[in-house]
Amino acid sequence: MIAEGLYQGVQKGLTATRDGNLVVTPALGGYEAAVGGRLFGVSMQAGATTQAGYSATTVFALANPPGSDVNLVIHWAGYATLVAWAAAAIVGLGLSTNVVAAAVSGTDAVVRALGLGISVAARGRAYTAATLPATPVVGPLLGVGLTGAITTVPNTPIYGRYFRPGELVLLPGTAVSIQTSTASGSSGLIAEIIWEEVTR
Repeated sequence: MIAEGLYQGVQKGLTATRDGNLVVTPALGGYEAAVGGRLFGVSMQAGATTQAGYSATTVFALANPPGSDVNLVIHWAGYATLVAWAAAAIVGLGLSTNVVAAAVSGTDAVVRALGLGISVAARGRAYTAATLPATPVVGPLLGVGLTGAITTVPNTPIYGRYFRPGELVLLPGTAVSIQTSTASGSSGLIAEIIWEEVTR
């Protein structure tokens, strides 16, 4: 809220703790974004079988609709796998850079403000069983899908990556989607994305 206010020319005083220490927060992300109603998250609520190769049909996508008055600043994208993959795979984000002519469609996923208890609607739209207007280009890689049974390892990690503020931004009419080089195990992948909405 501090950065947004200053960007819009609003004067705001400094904030201190009770013992006189100056409060400093990042311009994007963290507590200020959550309590300010700008931080959102979406997770698949059930496992899905991914597509084999980068495709305009995908199990999960986040879009910033054409005409939106915000940019979506991605903070985290990740996934977990529930069953072994038939063949080893790369899992990453597909980038759709022009969805104005045909908007992303699919089954609406439930998006929640991450300042829990704050009633504010996200402008970003998330979809499961999503259809993109065209095959996306290869974007940031998130991890791998492996063929070994997950019961044979002591710990199955959550794969994904944090993005530095401003490292991946969805302007209006763009989207990111979960893409895999081979299909996942049956109903075996659950993904999530966290982002901040910043007024344009």
